[in-house]
Formats: sequence, C-alpha cells, structure tokens
Amino acid sequence: SDRVRTAPLAEAVEPTLARASLGDARIRVTISGGELNLLRDHGRAGDPTILISAQPPTWHPAALFERGAWACVADGRLNPLDPLAGHKTLNYWSRLSALRDAAERGLDEAIWCAVTNHLSGGSVSNLIVVRAGRVLTPLARGEEPPGGLRSPVLPGVIRATILEQASREGLEVERRLLSIEDLL
Repeated sequence: SDRVRTAPLAEAVEPTLARASLGDARIRVTISGGELNLLRDHGRAGDPTILISAQPPTWHPAALFERGAWACVADGRLNPLDPLAGHKTLNYWSRLSALRDAAERGLDEAIWCAVTNHLSGGSVSNLIVVRAGRVLTPLARGEEPPGGLRSPVLPGVIRATILEQASREGLEVERRLLSIEDLL
C-alpha cells in the first residue's frame, strides 16, 4: 500500500534481531491502532503501537519432508466480501481451530476454500500445486482481474518467494481460481 512505509520498520527490526542473538530467527511485526479511544476519536487512528519480536525459526520434522503433509478440507469457508480477508491479522481462531481438528485426525494441515468453493490455502500455509512443469496457485488479494471479486487469499511472503524462484527456474506460474480437482 502507498500508506505503508517499510524502511522505518526494517530499521526497527535490526536492533531487535541483534538483541535476540539467534542467528537464524523468525521476526514478527505486529501493528495495532495504538492509543485509540473510539468514543473520543470517532475511529480516527492515532499513532500505531508496534511490537517486534524475534524467536527461533519454525523447524519442521524431517518426516514431514520424507512422507509429505497430509491434509483435509476445513469445514469453514473464507468470504471474499470480508474486508479483512486476504490480510494478515491477529484473528487466527478459525484457522487454528481447523488445524487442531486436523491434528486430532492425525493430519498436518486443513485446506480452506472460499465461499465459492475455490481453493484458498491452508490454515498455516500457502497452496501451490506443481504439475507437469506448471505451478498453480490461487489468486491472492491484489491479483484479481479488474472488476473481479476480491480474493480472500493472503499474498504471503513465502508464497511470493516460491513463485519468483519457480519463474527463475523456467516453470510456468499461473495464478487463478483453483478447484479441488486441480489439487487432487
């Protein structure tokens, strides 16, 4: 967005990372509305509160890479009309609940669909299908055709990195509405 100034955030992350002394680290930047009194300020945002935390990276068990991840389709559906869909917010309860339900069944992930039954992504992962030299992924917020329905898919950093690498390696990358048949 034009309103986001990333350079000051990057500068603020550096001392946090240095103090953490982790080497490899997972950085989380959380921005809230700050000191906001809805009755007094009538919803106008003041200066935000910014929390920067560093923790060890998430390592996945080797068995996950050997056998792959097992997933189910989540019962819930993402709504493209939700103004927060496709944005990273702190409202993860529905996704964490679906992930917990999957884990209780011995599965690693729960795949989400939009209310249109098009694939969106996992509870904690992006959805990328590789088949016959083509890389398919659902349209993310901001990638919709002009006049199209907004996507509830988060345009994640890891997703962007994977798609850029696939393009560099000469694979055809296609962002489009995906059905369960595309995945299967």
